[in-house]
Amino acid sequence: DVDVPVLHMTGWHDRLSLTVDHFTGMQTNGGSEKTRKAQRLVVGPWPHGDDGPRRVGEMDFGKSARVDFTDLMIRWFDYWLKGKQNGMMRNSPVRYFMMGENRWHNAKTWPLPEAKMKAYYLHSRGRANTPAGDGKLVVRPPVRSSRDRYTYDPKDPLMTLFGPDCQDGPFDQRALDGRADVLVYQTTPLKKAVRMAGRPEVALHASSSARDTDFVFKLIDVHPGGYAHQVSYGIIRTRFRDGFKKPRLMKPGQVYRFEVLMQPAANHFNEGHRIRLDVTSSDFPNFDRNHNTGGDDYSETTLKLAQQTVLHGKARPSCVKLPILQG
Repeated sequence: DVDVPVLHMTGWHDRLSLTVDHFTGMQTNGGSEKTRKAQRLVVGPWPHGDDGPRRVGEMDFGKSARVDFTDLMIRWFDYWLKGKQNGMMRNSPVRYFMMGENRWHNAKTWPLPEAKMKAYYLHSRGRANTPAGDGKLVVRPPVRSSRDRYTYDPKDPLMTLFGPDCQDGPFDQRALDGRADVLVYQTTPLKKAVRMAGRPEVALHASSSARDTDFVFKLIDVHPGGYAHQVSYGIIRTRFRDGFKKPRLMKPGQVYRFEVLMQPAANHFNEGHRIRLDVTSSDFPNFDRNHNTGGDDYSETTLKLAQQTVLHGKARPSCVKLPILQG
């Protein structure tokens, strides 16, 4: 029913990065053919609320990352409301910024049809806790099965690394390296760069001592010097594993398979970098804490420990799938 041109703007570190889905919906289902062709999407490396800066969090994405939102909007409204032929609609429908490469790319649609999902499998010998553990991401399914364990305490949640304005951004995740309640799985240093654009997906086999708990995932680009850049994240509250309309508590100790879509991103994992996936159960205050009771997390005061077990390997192949661009 919506029949207007829309300029969709967001950033990979914006908590509203799913604006990309608004663009896809309008380009596919807009109220007229004219409107479907009149959608434009611009996605930079930015956080929420800033005017297209080049420096985000602790990272400088280069001069090309700088975009004047006000100028862009004025050009958009001049074209559509004043009829000025300023070339606004000669641009590609999609302009997205590839982090790591620090370059803009053009596309006709989103998601990118050329992106192909590639699985990276979780593997360890049972000691994946912290980056000093033995957790690995491997491209071939492991032949042996294993499991990792950690304790989630809602009284001591993993803190979100936000800026002073409480907005997301690339902040060095090494600040959390001492936490034993984080499982870390990472590749060896890449011999060849990996380019991804789209929404990573996680398939996790896990159990808990709790009837309801959370599992949080962070996709991280680890630089050769150790800097850990959070590229994307995702979360599942286990009672909603079958959707928000069908909440179901778990049976403690029973293994479940969880499928989670992470936030969209475009990142160039350069040669010598590592691809890393962190698995934990809190990211506060980005998300509210799960009390592990199966009750009302907003009103109750009881908080319980949850013993979490992540399974992986041949019998239960837990993995993260990345939307990889070839070439």
